Amino acid sequence: MKFILVLLIFGSSAVHGAKSNRNAKAGNPYSLEAELSLGLPTASVENPDGTRAHYKGVAASGRGLLPILAFQAIALKLSGGLKYLDLQNTVNGDQTEVGQHVGPGLGLELQAGRFFVGYEYYYMVGRHYSIGPLSHDIKMTYSAPQLYYGMSFSFGQLSVGLSASQSSSKFSKKDTELDADSPIGDQVYWLSLRYELGLSFGSFLQGLFSNI
Repeated sequence: MKFILVLLIFGSSAVHGAKSNRNAKAGNPYSLEAELSLGLPTASVENPDGTRAHYKGVAASGRGLLPILAFQAIALKLSGGLKYLDLQNTVNGDQTEVGQHVGPGLGLELQAGRFFVGYEYYYMVGRHYSIGPLSHDIKMTYSAPQLYYGMSFSFGQLSVGLSASQSSSKFSKKDTELDADSPIGDQVYWLSLRYELGLSFGSFLQGLFSNI
């Protein structure tokens, strides 16, 4: 909720943002974009007995974007990238549980002026292990839809973005060897740098194959 309030506070700048984005993309509205992000995640896993394990950590993401429709300050983009989560649970004193998750994702992003919203589908590979008196090592794979939203500030070809993402899925009982599947959810606050490459997808492919 706090993040949404911040977006509303800056909402009055949307008109100016639309003008800035239109001027920045006037040369090539279909330019490929590359993005790198760092984030602060919180996550929780619900056990079959109803208890919850809570995690905090760091996150990183890399994303490429391909505009497929563009009109003035509005653009629809294909996205593809890789997400990494490094999580820890230290609630149990001497016992520390570490969770590491990584996987590729594909999706769509809609941008209007400064604001953007996207939906992606990730295929994640995870590992959870314990450090302390009791040890365990569990590996799992799962699919995780992700919704994200935020706003960006453009400086020529470079833009800085502030966003939040929400994702949910389940750990299969076949992986955890528990009595039932374990729902998992995470929320991440992101700081992103996005660079407009100045090349359309066709120009990129032409340059790539001309060097082969």
